[in-house]
Amino acid sequence: MCQHREPPLERMCLVRMRQRGHEGKYMCRYIVHSMWEDVEQRSKIMGIDAIHRKESMRAMTETFYAAIFGYDEGILSGDGVLAAALWRNMFKRQCEDPRQLELMLEYVRKQGLLRKPANQAVVL
Repeated sequence: MCQHREPPLERMCLVRMRQRGHEGKYMCRYIVHSMWEDVEQRSKIMGIDAIHRKESMRAMTETFYAAIFGYDEGILSGDGVLAAALWRNMFKRQCEDPRQLELMLEYVRKQGLLRKPANQAVVL
């Protein structure tokens, strides 16, 4: 059985936002910045000391950007590269049923390629 996280919805949203030109790129930066601010605030509320918080934030940041890079590379390269990125990041390298990975790959491709363009005014 495969245990996986949610699909890379953040990634798909960021791709769509970046396609919106300068305003979209600004929103991408704002969304990512807000996400990290939220993570930091929640870790403070949880009582995580500053040293461990800094170490954890560094590790999470590296993981986040590595995943984003992997998804970008997969979207631009092909199904094999995208499947590898999904396997690493979503399935945590533990998937005994290749059909599950194939279904997730199909889902990501459909969401990224078949969606109607969103109304820019509504999105921004």
